[in-house]
Amino acid sequence: MTMIKFGELDANIAGDHRYTDVLTVSYDSENKNVHIQVRSSSPNGGMDTLGSGIHWRSMHDEIVAAEPKVILKSVKRVISNSSYNFKTYGKPTKRFEWMTSHREYSQGLNVVLVTKAIEYVV
Repeated sequence: MTMIKFGELDANIAGDHRYTDVLTVSYDSENKNVHIQVRSSSPNGGMDTLGSGIHWRSMHDEIVAAEPKVILKSVKRVISNSSYNFKTYGKPTKRFEWMTSHREYSQGLNVVLVTKAIEYVV
């Protein structure tokens, strides 16, 4: 399986990178579908433990069709989930990054950018 990341948003609580959520949108070139994943971090050893490292865990993994409207609908549903920091701390409509050409990222959350990004990776 060859995954090509073409969209991403991260959010953390007031700049504290120990509490970070990362939403990644990747294209599976073998199966011709899109994976939407969320990973969350927290300090090892419990809340506010300093110096013990960070533990990452997968919180969401969804496979959708490689269609811009389907991708955008799924991404917006994940962002609106209050279990994650995206809506509160991520500024998703301004900061969501889409790879729209070689080494070029466009920021925003709209169907035009998703269309450009999926066309680039397909």
